[in-house]
Amino acid sequence: YYKEAYYTENIYLIKKIDSYLVDIMKFLSENPKEFVILDFSRMSFFDKTFSDFYQYLLEIKYLETTIFDYIHYDSSKPLSELRYNDVIGNNGGIILLLDLQDQNKLYYNRNEVLITIEYDHSSNVKLVNAINEKANQTLDETKLRINKACLTPKSDFNTIINWSILRMADWFNATILAEDLSSWFNTMPILVVDFADS
Repeated sequence: YYKEAYYTENIYLIKKIDSYLVDIMKFLSENPKEFVILDFSRMSFFDKTFSDFYQYLLEIKYLETTIFDYIHYDSSKPLSELRYNDVIGNNGGIILLLDLQDQNKLYYNRNEVLITIEYDHSSNVKLVNAINEKANQTLDETKLRINKACLTPKSDFNTIINWSILRMADWFNATILAEDLSSWFNTMPILVVDFADS
């Protein structure tokens, strides 16, 4: 939270949440058979509260709708039991995950429904080997299993001078295409990569 607005942050890439949420609502209104999993993690409210954040979300609109108009399920139903028709309304759907614990029926506690596999490698070969090793393990299938296949920059001088998230993503994402992704998806059906236009 900064100067009356909430922002996303990834290293130095900072943007108001508003623009992302408007894009998501626009996409869903134009593609009403699709749904989006919206995961808010590592949230910092500073002197604000979740109620303030919730009110802020209500004020972000696209064609007079808010993100809550795209939530059609009751989160008292376990996430693993949700089916497509529970999530999709006549305008697409959003599954909302927050790092909070209360009785709100509009979202799931991300810590209870997610397994995020993160790695700490700056080498293509080491990262692919780590993912292949994880793909051979058994993970809790009642949870969303996310394979965060992203290179991690190291803090040595050469990396600091030459580091570029786009260059690293462009380099690694092409490597992924040469792999047998079926075993990855069997264990971790959600694949997260850094974006590059490669």
